[in-house]
Amino acid sequence: MKHAITLREPRQPRILELLETQDEDLCYEHVLIKDFDSWTIENPELEENKHIRYEYNSFTKRLIIKCMECKASLERDQVPTKDILKTVFPVDFIYQGKRYKFTATRSTADSYHLFINRSKCSVGVRALLDGGLLVLLSGCGYNVYWEEEEVGATRVSVDSKTSLSGRENDPTQLQTPSPEKLVKFLVENGEHVKKGQAFAEVEVMKMYMPLLAQEDGHVQLIKQPGSALEAGDTLSILALNDPSRVKHATPFDGQLSDFGPAQVVGTKPPQRFTLLTTVLKNIIDGYDNQVIMATSLKELIQVLRDPELPYGEWAAQFSALHARML
Repeated sequence: MKHAITLREPRQPRILELLETQDEDLCYEHVLIKDFDSWTIENPELEENKHIRYEYNSFTKRLIIKCMECKASLERDQVPTKDILKTVFPVDFIYQGKRYKFTATRSTADSYHLFINRSKCSVGVRALLDGGLLVLLSGCGYNVYWEEEEVGATRVSVDSKTSLSGRENDPTQLQTPSPEKLVKFLVENGEHVKKGQAFAEVEVMKMYMPLLAQEDGHVQLIKQPGSALEAGDTLSILALNDPSRVKHATPFDGQLSDFGPAQVVGTKPPQRFTLLTTVLKNIIDGYDNQVIMATSLKELIQVLRDPELPYGEWAAQFSALHARML
């Protein structure tokens, strides 16, 4: 999503036309639940359109309407972009002074493997109607909501317990907290500034606001006045009087606990057969299950040789019929 379209109420009769004419998602801010309900009633064609998907987050009051590029591209005889087909994603964040660098692989349509320091765990993910996620870990479910706050910072709520995570804060990089326009610098290039001193003035929503230095030092100006800025753009470099004020997060060197499977699965042969065939089918469909492919195939052969498998399948089917006949 390149940028957001901010509206009070997401009643747009030209939503389909907008999605066709621009290669980005539509994002509506400050959407109340009652407005979202009214919008879904007034736009029933979006529910039936397989190229359109919308997500509403009641926590942030944000509605995002997405065009399913992959299906649309295939139907137009076009090759989808590589980003759409990615199944491996880097996840990097800082929490309580520790830097966590995960590698996430998508193993099914709604589950992932997380790797860090030669350890791994499996998580399941389900989208909730109010825009949150139901995260499954070690057979338990957790309701997760999140909201972007400042540059690189995300406030996450897990079962009503909140925490703040983000990227490393480097005081030598004087950056913009939000999209804005640089009006002017309040200091000269190479001039000394003190902590809390305004060094630039920006325009946000037709209001002029100062940007403050986080530490004492000499500034080296980079951007030109009048430049349009995105969130996180670096305006100046600050050479600190005391370089020791820069504190870097220490890498997390521990390992994940053995959480087991994301969902509890029975140990009976029919249950194992269903699980293992699903794993192999997901591999054929293009999901990343390399880490468990060999063990899954070996276990599947053992299950197929188990004489209890056909009896268990028959017993499961007969129990369902027996309940209906009574």
